[in-house]
Parts: sequence; C-alpha cells; structure tokens
Amino acid sequence: LGERGELPGDVRSLYQAAGISHLLAISGLHLSFLGMGLYRLLRSFLLPIRFSAALSGLFSVLYCLMTGASSSTVRAALMLLLRFSALCCGRSYDAGNALLIAACLTALLRPYCIFQTGWQLSFGAALSICFLSDSLCVKLERLREAASREGGTVRYVHTANRLPPAAKTLLVSICLQAVSLPVLLGSYYYVPVYAMLLNLIAIPLMALVLAGGIFGLLLSAVLLLPAGHLPRAAALTAGPPHYVLKLYEALASFTQMLPGSAYCPGKPPLGRALLYCGLLLALALLFTRAPERHLRTALRRRLAVLALFVSWVLSAGVLRAPKQPEFFVAALDVGQGDCFHIHAGDRDILIDGGSAGYAAVGGRIIAPYLLSKGITKLDAVFLSHADEDHMNGLLHLFSGEPKIRAEALVLPEAARGNPKYGSVIAAFEEDASRPDILRALFSALRNPFGRDARTERREAKNVRYARTGGRFDLGGAELLCLYGGTPSEEDINRNSDFLLLRCGEFSMLFTGDAAAEDEAGLFRLYRGSDVFGDGIDVLKAGHHGSRTSTTDALLKLTRPEYALLSYKKNNRFGHPHREVTERLKRYGTELLATAELGEIVLLPGSGSGPPAVCCPFFRK
Repeated sequence: LGERGELPGDVRSLYQAAGISHLLAISGLHLSFLGMGLYRLLRSFLLPIRFSAALSGLFSVLYCLMTGASSSTVRAALMLLLRFSALCCGRSYDAGNALLIAACLTALLRPYCIFQTGWQLSFGAALSICFLSDSLCVKLERLREAASREGGTVRYVHTANRLPPAAKTLLVSICLQAVSLPVLLGSYYYVPVYAMLLNLIAIPLMALVLAGGIFGLLLSAVLLLPAGHLPRAAALTAGPPHYVLKLYEALASFTQMLPGSAYCPGKPPLGRALLYCGLLLALALLFTRAPERHLRTALRRRLAVLALFVSWVLSAGVLRAPKQPEFFVAALDVGQGDCFHIHAGDRDILIDGGSAGYAAVGGRIIAPYLLSKGITKLDAVFLSHADEDHMNGLLHLFSGEPKIRAEALVLPEAARGNPKYGSVIAAFEEDASRPDILRALFSALRNPFGRDARTERREAKNVRYARTGGRFDLGGAELLCLYGGTPSEEDINRNSDFLLLRCGEFSMLFTGDAAAEDEAGLFRLYRGSDVFGDGIDVLKAGHHGSRTSTTDALLKLTRPEYALLSYKKNNRFGHPHREVTERLKRYGTELLATAELGEIVLLPGSGSGPPAVCCPFFRK
C-alpha cells in the first residue's frame, strides 16, 4: 500500500544508497502487476474483454487514490487506463502515445509536478523503456537476423535470433540508468554504481513480495482461522516476502562495502545536463536509425558497441559540478547552530556541524551540501565543543553517511578525557573502521585470528587535539589554534578553541561558543602580538551572538571588518542579543547573518581588500 510510516530510517537510507528505493514507492511495477494481473484473472474465467478491462481500470483508479496518488502512480494509472480503453474499443495500444498523453494530463492538472524529482524519474524511466530500450532491442534482433542471412530485407526475426530475457533486462537497466542520470545527479548528487546489477535481482523478486502481501491481506480478510493456525498461515503468506526483503537488505549492505559504491561528481549545471541529453539523443538516433546492411559484419558491430561505450563515458564526464574556487569559506544555514566548510586547493575541512532542535541537519543539509559539490572525503573535521547545536550533524556524517569519509577528527585540547565527547569519538572511529570489502579480505588474510593491532593504533591516531600554538596545514592556507579551550565538564561551552584561518591577506577567527572569560584570556595571551596584524577580515561571533561572548576585549584585539553570526530567526534564546549587535556596530563591523542571508560564501580577493560575500539573496 506504499505505507512507510513504520519503516526504520536506516533501512530507508540503505535502500536509497543502494539505488533500490523505488521499490518502496508505488509505481508502474505495482500497478502493472495488480491491474494486468486482475485483467488476466478475469479473462481466465472467460469474462468479456470489455467487462474485464473496465473492472480492472476501475480497480487501478481506486488503488491509485488509496495509495496517495503520487506522480509516478498517476502516470502509471493513466497509461494503464489508456491500455484498458484500447481493449474496450478494439484499438491497438501504443505505449509512446500513452506516455505523452499522461505527461500532458499530469502537467495540466498539476503544473508544479514537473519540477518534482519523482515525476521526472517516473517519466524518464517510462521514456527510456518506450523510446530507447525497446528500439535498441528491436534493432539488435534485426542485426542478428541480418547477420544470419546472406542477403535480402529483414521482415521477420526468427526465434533463435531474439535476445535472451537476461540480455533484454540488462539493456533496459542500462537505458534507464542513462536517461535518469542527469535527474539523479541534479537531485541527489550521486549515482549508486551497482544499482543496475542489484535491480536485475531485486525487480523480478518484487513480484513475490507483492503476491505474498496481497495473498496475506485476502487471507486475513476472508478466513477466520483458529488461534493455533494463525502462525502457520502467517508463515505461509508472509514468509517468502520476509526473506526476499531480508535478501534486499543483505545485498544492499554488501554493495555498500564494495569499492566505488557511489559515483559522486556533484550537481551539474543545467547547461551540462542539457548537453548530456543532446549527446544521448544523438547517440540513440545514430544507433537505432542506422540500416542493417552497414552493421552486418562482426567487426562493425563491435565498433558500434565501442563507440556507444566511449560516448557514454565521455557524456558521463560532462555531468560534473563546476570547478570550485581555489579557496572559499562557506557558512551553512543550519538554523540555530554552526557549520563552516573551508575549501583550500584540494583540501576540504569542516568546522562544527549541528543545529539545536533539528536532529536531521546532517542528512538534510550538511551531507547534501557536500555531495552537491562532489565532496566525498573531508581531510579533517574540527569540533569546537560537544553541544548538540555544533555536533549532532557530525554524528550523522560519521555513522549514517557511507558516501562521505572523514580522515581526522580534531577536538580542542580541553576536551581530552571529557566523557561528553565519547559519542562523537565512537561514531568517528566506527566510520574510520568501516570495512571496505577488499581491505577486509586483505586484513583477514594477514591476520586470520583477530583484528590487526596496528590498524587499531592507526585509527586511534585519527582523533587529534588542537593545542595552543598548533598549526594545521591546508595547502595554500593554514589554520592556527590560538587557544585550546578551558577544561570544564560543567560549562561545555568553555571547551571551545580559537582557530585563526589565514590564506594570503585573508584572515578569519572561529570562536565556537567561547565565554567572556576565555576571550579575556585570549586578549591577555596575544595583547601586543602581531598575530592579528592590523585586524582580521571576518570574525565568527561567539555563541551565535549571545551577550556572554564577543566582548570588547576580543573586538579590541581582532578589529574585524565583518562579523558572521549563525543563528535561527526568532529563536527561543533571543540571539543575537541587542548589546552584541550594538557593540559590533560601534566598532564599525558589518554584520552578516545566516538567518537573514541564508548560506554565506566568503571569496577572498587577490588583494588586501575585503572578501566578496556571496549568498542566495545578497551580493557585495
């Protein structure tokens, strides 16, 4: 019935990562199985064609309404209704025309649906089957027939020259993947590499799941069994679907352990996506419209397949995210929380990642942001302190996002031995030791009696601590730890470290949620020093603009040109407090707030001037 309320979140994420999440949605597979299955059942009882088609069409409409009438379900129901209408009228059915009619009707009734990923994937899949894979199957069969003859026009394909069912299924999967690639990359920013092979097993077995579910529903509604026979009836009806679904989970988990399980080039621009579609269309027309006499020899057939493969690889290379600037700092709009991404050369680091009251920030904001830029590896993740509004998104990245790996976790020196950091350390170490199947096999052969101690020591070294005076090389930039935080288990905010980012003439200070006492300590430590020079470009205001931070001592020391505040509008804490904003304006500092501007990207200029500030609704 398409009800997913009781489905565990980790199972749903596993299906999506493996590329079989379409099995969880009501689609043409379900309607074809049920609608056409009912029609054939009625016809097997020798009922009239029109009666069987009308009753099956009515059932399809009611089933579509009962399951929520999503875009894919409406598309499948309309095409099935047109097929039943053709049977009632004694006319032939053309899938291509039915698809175009369904597309026009859905766009007329729901104009906004054409921008939905479900609508695009549903019609793209049907388009690939109706116009691409079917044409290729017919063309290949005619080529096989022409090759078996000495001459003459091919009017009929002999049974021996028809493609095997497995080859047809593989061809359909390839065409479906090729057509849906720009939509997947434009919406999810990655493509499961092994989804095509996994669907070869999953889709045929889905018929068993549907049949078992329907039979179980009918059995529970019709039969009144004694209590002792209920377990047997349940095992008989729900047993096969249960083991099929367990097989899905096992195969999906196995593919996630394989190397290169996801292709993540990032979000391609619209122009590149259109170029890809044009290349794919030209290749399809070239291959399907070529006369048989030009491809009869085995050599030319192999050259055609080779050209198809090379064109596919080159076209897939077009679908990549645009090249990023050599250096930028992005402040993500995570609501009441902090998350900063620093890109320098070929290195990417994250400073904090969390949001108060929004546990899904890691899967809904941080991970999609990174994947949209084609980032699957973080060189380091810095955590200022263990508050939820700085940490809960990182827990998802470490434990629930297999496509993104972090090489190192850097905590403030004040966090050493603090049990409040145990959850993030455990999640990171589990992520670092997640098995790659080739690495796991090699490790098992090297040490068949247990885990390699050297591996454990190497993973433990990936958890580091930022000490006062420490320096982290970022290629063309550097991150200096000016203060390693104050050890405290009662006030976790005081663990926050002060990190100074430098790249050329650009400088930015990250303060976490440091308190006024820590800012005073920083002032005493660096008063009279030339660390800050004539002042910094950007100050990340402490504690989201709370009155307990961003004191006069810090502003006198840093003299920032911009102050960046990350908070949620109308938050329950009242951030930013009025005295903080007035204090910043008194020092001539310009305010940049994620609550007002959304995501903020700082692009330092080549000279000594202020950085360019880019965000969805603001340019400076």
